[in-house]
Amino acid sequence: MNVCHSQDLLQEFMARIQRARYETFVINLASAYEGSRFSLPVLLDFRGRIYRSGV
Repeated sequence: MNVCHSQDLLQEFMARIQRARYETFVINLASAYEGSRFSLPVLLDFRGRIYRSGV
């Protein structure tokens, strides 16, 4: 029989709420820029590997 403490359940619940809020924020941000054109700065090395730049 598995026993869960209320504090563990609360922490899991809060973590899931935080993740859901973050995902909602990302979706809203993407929706705000829908139809806009943007570019991401990258670096290309001599082997053809792509690296993100500045982030």
